Formats: sequence, C-alpha cells, structure tokens
Amino acid sequence: IPWHHCAGNHDIDRSAIADEASRETWKRAFGPRRYAFQYASATFFILDNVEYFGRADGRYRGHFGREQLQFVRNVLAHVPRESLVVLSMHIPLR
Repeated sequence: IPWHHCAGNHDIDRSAIADEASRETWKRAFGPRRYAFQYASATFFILDNVEYFGRADGRYRGHFGREQLQFVRNVLAHVPRESLVVLSMHIPLR
C-alpha cells in the first residue's frame, strides 16, 4: 500500500544553521518536505509545518511560511471547490 511520510520536529538536522537546510537528510531519505497528490476524487497535501530556528537556538515552532502557502494556493487553483481536500502535518493546528 502507498505510504506517505510527513516531516516532524524529530526529523530536523540539528546541525543546520537555518530552517531551509534543516531537512536535507529527510529529503534524501523520503523526498520533498511538502507535496500534494490526488487519490480518487480527493486532493491530499503533505505539509511541513515545523519551522526550525537554527542550531544556535535549537527551538522550533508550528508555522506555514509564505512559500508553502503559495504552494497550497497553486495546487488549489486546479482543484474543483466541491472536491475533498485532506491536510497532513506534524504540529496540530490551533
């Protein structure tokens, strides 16, 4: 069966100095930090909402950056409004 991984806070490369480089190991093993696919009539988003502040700080937060939100907008522009959309991310929304 297909299996889709979603990056989380335990997948951070703690030696990275910034968020942009913090999933290099993840990308080599699993692929992109975010992607979308369709199954039946549903559109699925696998999103990375863990923003790493860098090794000097070591902290992270749940956050969707501008680039990731633009990715979602671009995909949704091709999805009929009545279609089911499923979001997968690590840090729960509040």
